[in-house]
Amino acid sequence: MQLQMVFEGLHTISGVSTGREIGTAIAGGLAPLGALSLVAASPTHSTTGVIMILVAAGIFVVLTAFCDQGYKFSKHIN
Repeated sequence: MQLQMVFEGLHTISGVSTGREIGTAIAGGLAPLGALSLVAASPTHSTTGVIMILVAAGIFVVLTAFCDQGYKFSKHIN
């Protein structure tokens, strides 16, 4: 089920925006704790694990941007 279907017409924008903002706050708050735990778990306190996750996330963003199919299904400019 899509998130837009949960809320009624006038509340769709505020409901979807609120959900996105809460998710961003939770993920943004827990990300530094995850990075700290990776560094603390390393015997030499190396940041290599954090760097590898950041590089993997960057590659994922670039690949998904290249695989965007929005232009095939929409007549509007993205």
